[in-house]
Amino acid sequence: MAQLPTELIALICSQSNDHATLASLCRVARRFVAPAQEHLFRTVDLKEKPLRILLSWCSTVAKHPVLAERVHALSMQLPGTLAFMSADVEKVSKALKVCKNLKELRVANEMSGRVDSMLGWLVSKAPFMLTKFANSYFHPSYLDAFFARQTDLQVWAVPFGGSFPTDIVGAGLPNLVAVSAVLGSIPTDRPLQRIETPYQHNLSHLAYYSKTLTTLSLISYSTDRRFLEGALNLVHDAAPQLVHLSLMPRHRTRPSSFLPWAIETPAARLKRFKKLQTFTIVTRNVLNFARYDASGTIDKMYDAKDPEHLRQLAVEILAACATMRRVVIGAEVRPEPELLYTVTRSSEDGEVEGWLENEIDLERISMFWAPTS
Repeated sequence: MAQLPTELIALICSQSNDHATLASLCRVARRFVAPAQEHLFRTVDLKEKPLRILLSWCSTVAKHPVLAERVHALSMQLPGTLAFMSADVEKVSKALKVCKNLKELRVANEMSGRVDSMLGWLVSKAPFMLTKFANSYFHPSYLDAFFARQTDLQVWAVPFGGSFPTDIVGAGLPNLVAVSAVLGSIPTDRPLQRIETPYQHNLSHLAYYSKTLTTLSLISYSTDRRFLEGALNLVHDAAPQLVHLSLMPRHRTRPSSFLPWAIETPAARLKRFKKLQTFTIVTRNVLNFARYDASGTIDKMYDAKDPEHLRQLAVEILAACATMRRVVIGAEVRPEPELLYTVTRSSEDGEVEGWLENEIDLERISMFWAPTS
């Protein structure tokens, strides 16, 4: 073990995204501790963990600042203001104050999901300078001091269906290039590059950002034909220069509401986009994708429950646009498991590769949350 080069040990640790494996590597030998902890603490996801797990993590980083300094991204959920014990609030506060290199923060309310917390000082007094912030916990009116000093913030998501608080932010956040909020509430004088927004039947507001907008993620409460078929025409009319586009539902299908049906394949509509490089579509109650010929007759049906059909559909969409480099298709047809098929085309030799997964992670496949420059 002592003969292994430090670079090789670091490479071994970097190949694992599993926290249990990284924790085990910390116990293999002393030389593995630092490189394994570097990855173990870089991205911390506690958003679905009970409060006791979060508080235990907070105590650990508060006692060991060297670990806190390695935290780059943190996701957590906190109790509502009235249910949050003062002693627990203090533990979270101490942890955030030592995470001075934190760049990405996601905070949600574990009780109601409402943005009603008055504890904005938890982040306002912390030393970190964020580049990404997703807030479903703090009420914006208690974050004015926070926004005043977050001059590095590039990506900001308000709660789904929420409005951009222009009256609080004002002309602040000079580096903001990506916003997740209701479309009509987003200021038109900002040169935004990315927008994530609930779908609506009028998307003309997108035209205000047409000169700078490269990435659009439309999210819907349902997966009806107006969303999955009509959205493409509306988007092209308002923002024809898009590079990344995704259509995704908000929630998984409820068994009682599942009525499978067919929709038209998006390939024909996507041909109108001349710069599109990635396209993502997730369906929750679509049984088949239908391809029509010139006479309007169905000449091909793709079964959303069949991985091979999803692959063929993804390849067809990829071929529809000369600029396309990646297509992701997610499908949920209960009681079958989720399916996610991805195909990519190399920009160098045109080689096409594809792979199947059995889980749909909306945030991971959306280009809205991709790394920023």
